[in-house]
Amino acid sequence: MPKFLHTADWHIGLRARHAGARGAALRVVRLESAKAILNLAVSEAADFILIAGDLFDHPDVERGTIDELVNILNQSRVPIFVIPGNHDPLLPMSVWESQSWKSRLGHVRFLDVPGPVDAPGGCTLFACPIFQKTSIEDPTAWIPDRQTGDRSVRIGLAHGSLKILNEQTPMEFPIATDRAAKAGLDYLALGDWHGMRIVGATAYPGTHEQTSFADRESGNVLVVEIAEAGAVPVIRPHRVGKCVWARIDRTVRDLTDVEALRSEIRQLGPVESLVLDLSLRVSPDARPETIQARRELTAQLSDAFWLQTKAEEFSLAEAVERIPDGYLRGVFEALSHPGENGLSIETATEAQTWMAELAVRVAR
Repeated sequence: MPKFLHTADWHIGLRARHAGARGAALRVVRLESAKAILNLAVSEAADFILIAGDLFDHPDVERGTIDELVNILNQSRVPIFVIPGNHDPLLPMSVWESQSWKSRLGHVRFLDVPGPVDAPGGCTLFACPIFQKTSIEDPTAWIPDRQTGDRSVRIGLAHGSLKILNEQTPMEFPIATDRAAKAGLDYLALGDWHGMRIVGATAYPGTHEQTSFADRESGNVLVVEIAEAGAVPVIRPHRVGKCVWARIDRTVRDLTDVEALRSEIRQLGPVESLVLDLSLRVSPDARPETIQARRELTAQLSDAFWLQTKAEEFSLAEAVERIPDGYLRGVFEALSHPGENGLSIETATEAQTWMAELAVRVAR
């Protein structure tokens, strides 16, 4: 029964320009999580590790970073199979041509030619390396059908977009949805999508560390076991990501709102592991203690791995003064007498608050 780890999209050397000075720390944590994958392979007694493309983020990764990664991979106690993806395609002068990469040990196998490769546990890998940044060709189309009498566990290793979202929409490196079934593959290990996705015997592990706030279901590696040729693979996600990314946009009206926000952030994980983008507004009618509680919460988050905050605070009196004379002011004043307009007090107050907030933002 072969057992292996399926990972992809490490994006080592990620520029992370949005993080400014903290970008370097985000690059380092990607290497730390890579170590966690190798340790997991040992604890799970895996036969090998598959890296399905985009090991590097771009062709110009610094030599020191490549050295660090190669040093980590060289310490692996199980074989590693790697293919290039669309971020690190096999091109002249690519990252794969660097002397640092060429210093890797023999158990780190770089599969640079489409074709079958023997792997531990009676497995045959069908490697589908990428040779260009873009293409509308299916990189797995060449994989031959299973021959009669072939009892090896057949595993495809590719990088591209599985055509399950919209068959009519053009995709980069489109991969047929039924490729695994048609080619008699027991498992199709894919890379490219940054979120974990499992469709029958075809799977994306997602990137081992999240790369942006848009990523979903990131930070995992897949542990895969296949009893024998033709058996349904058993796929178990295992989290290795160290950082939790969250974007929160919220208006705070009272202490209850502040405490709810504090609880929401606490449930994300330890503060030091959080990558946060907070947009916080304090309602114009908030009391001073609410404003102070919001400030204290922001201060407590200063130990976050990375934190960007946008906070707005203003008084109701300031907001009302910003509403221009004329129709809008007339509407605002009419909302002060909700009973006369058939509105509930809650609805009228919410409408006034919204108008006040809008008036302040426009004025600023």
